[in-house]
Amino acid sequence: MEEPPAVKCFQHCDRQTNILCFMLPHVCPLCGEDTLNTESRIPPYQIPSPFVNARQHACSVVIRPTTGTFLRDYENNSNLHVGVTNSRGDVYDFDEEGIHVNNALWENCIAIPIIQTTNTVCQNWDTDLVLMSQNVSWSKKRYNEVNYNCFDFVISFLRHVLPKWKIHENKTRFCEEFILPHTAKVAKYIGIYRNVQKHGYVCQNVS
Repeated sequence: MEEPPAVKCFQHCDRQTNILCFMLPHVCPLCGEDTLNTESRIPPYQIPSPFVNARQHACSVVIRPTTGTFLRDYENNSNLHVGVTNSRGDVYDFDEEGIHVNNALWENCIAIPIIQTTNTVCQNWDTDLVLMSQNVSWSKKRYNEVNYNCFDFVISFLRHVLPKWKIHENKTRFCEEFILPHTAKVAKYIGIYRNVQKHGYVCQNVS
């Protein structure tokens, strides 16, 4: 999958205005000066992307849109798909085809770390994840888009492997308290990215 361009930020002539872009505009949109031959107040720097490759995030809950990608397709009402990574970053997820173990569609996802990746803890985590994925409870015959889906798999695993951790069985509350805080931050980045993509740059007041 081709990496999306990084969003960069700089200040050219006004300390109250950030200019966001993929590539430095030749002319400052504020003062009209040539940006290549004049000094910027703050040189361009890259804004960290909230999207990561699941393979690089062990023992985490990972999230992506059910269809498409965050940057291209995600809207506030889009369905999300969730999975769990093992200590090597392999993703276990559950859908209408049953359990999958792969990384093919998880190169630009959100990762929420769950545990400290020490050897003993990771070994137990991996063992439990394999055992749970092999349980007939997660066969494709049991899948239901609303009542028995990827969220049920993730919640069930977390409740099993972390019995003292307060994980809500109710999917709505789980999403509200565990997933939405992360997707809300992502939505801001997506908004900036799409505006830059559409207009070439975005001027933003310094808050």
